[in-house]
Amino acid sequence: MSFQSARKSPTVAWVASLLLIALGAAPAAAQGGVYTVGGVPVDASAETATLAREAAIAEGQSRALDLLFRRLVIAADVKRLPRLTPAQVTDFVQGFSVANERSTTGRYLADFTVRFRGDAVRALFLQYRVRFAEAESKPLLVFPVFGPAGEAVLWEEPNPWRQAWAGASGRGGLIPIEVPLGDLSDMGAVGAAQALGGELDRMRALADRYGTGELLVTHARLDGDPESGTAALRVESRRGSTDKLSAGPSGSYQQRSGESLSGLLARAVEGTITPLETTWKQSNALDFSTQNQLLVSVQFRDLGEFAEVQRRLSQVPSILSRSVNQLKRSRADLVLTVVGSLNQFGAALAQKSLILEKPDFGTGATTDALGAPAAAQWRLRLAGGAA
Repeated sequence: MSFQSARKSPTVAWVASLLLIALGAAPAAAQGGVYTVGGVPVDASAETATLAREAAIAEGQSRALDLLFRRLVIAADVKRLPRLTPAQVTDFVQGFSVANERSTTGRYLADFTVRFRGDAVRALFLQYRVRFAEAESKPLLVFPVFGPAGEAVLWEEPNPWRQAWAGASGRGGLIPIEVPLGDLSDMGAVGAAQALGGELDRMRALADRYGTGELLVTHARLDGDPESGTAALRVESRRGSTDKLSAGPSGSYQQRSGESLSGLLARAVEGTITPLETTWKQSNALDFSTQNQLLVSVQFRDLGEFAEVQRRLSQVPSILSRSVNQLKRSRADLVLTVVGSLNQFGAALAQKSLILEKPDFGTGATTDALGAPAAAQWRLRLAGGAA
């Protein structure tokens, strides 16, 4: 028996590539960074260093899971979740890493970053019927201005308020924090007075550079003496897009007994972020009792554009399943099963620079056996300027 090598025609090869993109993309439930909790300090003591480390791991994982619950679940529903034993917590852990590790005889200290299994955590939420959100917003570009008006600084040192925000940029959560680098380009674009004045044209240039349209101008003023424990911090913020800024979270923070200046500032950062995350979480909480199946048409110029659409779809947690109904050279019809309202789904897609539109079928459009238009129910496309 003889064999001949078969060579695919350009059309066959193109279709094969398209199928790989359409079917090989990761299914929904892409979790991004929301299921990773970092910066969890542990300090455990035991008879030996080994036992202390084991106790610290159990403590760190339990504390991290509790922080994850509070990050994702609507506050009123957190109390409905069970108290898990350390052994039960390990069932939800995918892995962990350690930083700032210190060990002495019988004592172990470190900072833990714990990565949890999104599917397992989600199943727990569904079992106890709690409302939760796991869709990330676009990164929030923060302009941390420090000092009294007229003397305020943004890029100049010292600016401990900017340092505190930079420390929060890796905290994880539903609203990713982005603090500009403060290089010559950033300095030339916006200064402290311009940020406080809400000069959006200048801030828009930085937003384009860092790939986001979400802005937070936060102004902190310090009174009292941190060395003597009498410091007081006043924070006023404005939040919005590159088109408009509105009043944001504000508050006053009094230095606690034994609290350092960096601790006071870190607490104020959390106090500023938490209301933003609460609002986002309430708007994007998924209701798994509501599901919709959509037939979506995706038009694209080339394979790269279609692959990019698929990649972004894989990052939208509210998509339970995704399959290909029809493939053509410049169009694909997808069947999507999504949870939650269609408004929530559209908002989640917008965070990934995807636009969902209802086609205008016009009069005389053909329908299928169920009376729905034979064409796709929805059209999906990349937003203008999306990479």
